[in-house]
Amino acid sequence: MPITAQHQYFVAGGVEMSLSTFRRRMLDLGFSSYSPARKPALSERHRLNRLKWCEERVNWTIDQWKSVVWSDESRYTVVGNDGGFRVIRKEGEKYLEQHILETHKFGKGPIMLWGCFWYGGLGPLVALTGKIDQDAYSPDLNPIEHLWAYITHKLRSKRSEIGNVAQLEAAIRKIWNGIPSIILENLVSSMPARCLAVIEAGGGHTKY
Repeated sequence: MPITAQHQYFVAGGVEMSLSTFRRRMLDLGFSSYSPARKPALSERHRLNRLKWCEERVNWTIDQWKSVVWSDESRYTVVGNDGGFRVIRKEGEKYLEQHILETHKFGKGPIMLWGCFWYGGLGPLVALTGKIDQDAYSPDLNPIEHLWAYITHKLRSKRSEIGNVAQLEAAIRKIWNGIPSIILENLVSSMPARCLAVIEAGGGHTKY
């Protein structure tokens, strides 16, 4: 919840206090301002499906996970969005439900790419056209999401070099092809811990 909304609730309770004073009091109590963790919106059905999926696989061996091919789509734009939303929380509370900004995937954008990977390597990147409609409510259970995040991180240092869609796509493909194999191996090896985290959260959001 943003600090402005928290302040409004406080004032609605009958205590008069300016927003600036409220901010100082929150800091005195150990709270600070952070960008919220962004996670897909979860309905009760999504939570139950996530929980069931993890309970069925939490005891898989790493060799079983190595046989899985992970795939997904991701959208990239020439001009990014820094997202100015902030929440007030204490250190270590990033993934508490009240501090998460739920998102909805597949908005408008000039490039939509599909990719896949497995423990032993990367598949091709395929440019998609048209509108993509699908549920995408478990990025923490699809480790390819971390590869998209890796690409996004690498692109930040190249933004001054990217002026159009063709240059953006070329940069993404170069980064994709250069992803170290140790990253793929570590992501697949993290699946038992990811499943356990979802189970412990009752199907809810996790840190992954």
